[in-house]
Amino acid sequence: MARNGFKFLLPLALLGTALWLHEPARESRLHLLAVTVVALLLFVCHMEALALFGLSISCIEVMRLQRRRQVDALTWTLILHRGLRVAVPFVLPALLFLFAAPLSDGLTGKPLILLVKEY
Repeated sequence: MARNGFKFLLPLALLGTALWLHEPARESRLHLLAVTVVALLLFVCHMEALALFGLSISCIEVMRLQRRRQVDALTWTLILHRGLRVAVPFVLPALLFLFAAPLSDGLTGKPLILLVKEY
């Protein structure tokens, strides 16, 4: 069943990547909210699709920064701004992942972040 889920969520990951590439809307907060909703849906449904989405938009931003470097328009402020824009859609899924109780470990029922601290 997981394989079929991935087949159905791959188009959603590609839709999110296309939304990320939509240049005229990139500066609006609504655009960032829409990308965050796509990331949250992918997190809830399939982690591999979320990883593919994150890798895709990260590679896109690295190539955009590379293009800026070639024309000598690359600054630390731009690198920080682009890095934060890539990280923002994944903050909520990361927090949910860290503070959710693991489904396979029914004995402890502790959030994952507390299990990491025990080791």
